[in-house]
Amino acid sequence: MRLLPFAMLALVATSAHADDKRTVLDGVVVTPDGKPLPSARVAGTLEWNDSASTFIVDHLEPDGSWKLELTPSGSRLKSIRVTAWALGYSNAVEVRTVPRGAKGYKPVRLAMRPTISLEVTVVDGANAPVPTATVTIAHDSFSTEHPLKGKPQHVDRAGKVVFAGLNDQDTIDLEVTALGYLDLRLSSIALVKPLVIPIERGAMFFGRLVDRDTGKPIADCKLLTYRGDLKTDAAGNFQMLAPYGAAMVVPACEHYGTDWDLAPGGSISTYDVQDGANVHVIKVRRIRPVEVHVVDARKRPIAGATIQRVFAPKNPYQPMFVKHGPPTEDATTDAKGVAVFGESMMDEFELVVEGAAGRHVKLADVQGPITLELGRRP
Repeated sequence: MRLLPFAMLALVATSAHADDKRTVLDGVVVTPDGKPLPSARVAGTLEWNDSASTFIVDHLEPDGSWKLELTPSGSRLKSIRVTAWALGYSNAVEVRTVPRGAKGYKPVRLAMRPTISLEVTVVDGANAPVPTATVTIAHDSFSTEHPLKGKPQHVDRAGKVVFAGLNDQDTIDLEVTALGYLDLRLSSIALVKPLVIPIERGAMFFGRLVDRDTGKPIADCKLLTYRGDLKTDAAGNFQMLAPYGAAMVVPACEHYGTDWDLAPGGSISTYDVQDGANVHVIKVRRIRPVEVHVVDARKRPIAGATIQRVFAPKNPYQPMFVKHGPPTEDATTDAKGVAVFGESMMDEFELVVEGAAGRHVKLADVQGPITLELGRRP
């Protein structure tokens, strides 16, 4: 087993008869009870005064001892980081030391620990086993290699599967799949026993994204969901596996958005998916910039005026608005008395500028620039 958690280059052989080499590090690899472990391999990093390199010691003596020998060079070896691995054992803790001959040097003793096993049980929402499930150690989850990484393992009738040979110092990512259930990925799982993983039943959700005002489909629109990102096709259609009961979809394409009032936390739409054959039409509105002109009583533009746009929610009693108040945006007029608010999800809002009449605006009614007259009061 030569796979390591970092790229390595075997720099030296460990022959004791090479006259042009000198020992820079030596030590022993043992089991937890102190017995020699000659099947181990030693690896590490050499830290020079101006660079770093890596090494592997492939051969250990029957008593578990080993040496690292190098040809002397002009570079100064400052320190060494070293660890070991062996089949059936977890990686030894990495040790930092100085080269042989330096002050404080002593041979390195690397103690290995036997690997452990992790029992995983997959259950549904009622805590019943899911015997159709597979569990996979994700490819990018492991700091050390494992022969089952990336290979789905089927659970037994009790919903159980056991992963043996795990490094007890690692964490792993697990991917769980089962027909009729939502795929699940768990990250950075500590290797504790046993591990029970509940998975959620799902159904196919079919949707169509359309313009709220025109009814036309919106093609090639990015959709954010808690199951990942999607895109609509040329007819505005999309589909995804969603939980029974609800699907959350957030349109995130240019010029379109959803109303802030639709759900707690912002633009999230929730739809019933009990009827998997039904196509749910999601209506979103087109958003656009709003241009505001500020003038005085003689219709002359006023530069440097600060305008505030305050969202006017349809339901001001939602907790998000009661606690924090409605969202606001500020803009300042330029030399021509013009300020532009960018695209926003404010369907209705108040425009306020000090010394001028406020204006309640419905975005759907806006056909051009909005003028606010300084000094004019309602």
